[in-house]
Amino acid sequence: MHLFPTDILHTLEFDKVLQSIAAYCETTHGLERVNNIKPQSKHEEIVKLLSQANEMKQMLMFEDKLPEERTFDTRTIIPLLQIEKYVLNEIQVHQLRRNAIQSGNLIKFLHNNIEKYPVLNTMVQQIVYDKKIGQTISIVLDDEGVMRPNASPELVKIHKQISNARRELE
Repeated sequence: MHLFPTDILHTLEFDKVLQSIAAYCETTHGLERVNNIKPQSKHEEIVKLLSQANEMKQMLMFEDKLPEERTFDTRTIIPLLQIEKYVLNEIQVHQLRRNAIQSGNLIKFLHNNIEKYPVLNTMVQQIVYDKKIGQTISIVLDDEGVMRPNASPELVKIHKQISNARRELE
């Protein structure tokens, strides 16, 4: 049984609130999450969401060492990893590495600040971060996401051939 009128969301301009929030979204995934926000009626859920929002606000306002970089929407890349012999391009691998490293930094930050941000910490508690992901990709790509000339023995050979050819042309 609902105690509110059926047009309460329109009356309260809930759509405008969501538009205001959406203006801060940096990824399509974030925008989709905001657009799917629905009003809550369960007290426990409201308290949990308010606690998450409050901790996030505190973190953004007062933490100067907050790991904060742009994330990439890699939802279309992840399924490609399951295709045998499929090769991701440099940009895709770079985005995966950046997200992996950033996720690891955020998880570490929250674990190190569990007393300050207990509710947010519960959100990442079950995530296992393996720093080898970023390290392994860094062997092949530089910080800008460009293939290193020494990423494989074959690339070293090709790079030497190109260098020799350039010297001969000079």
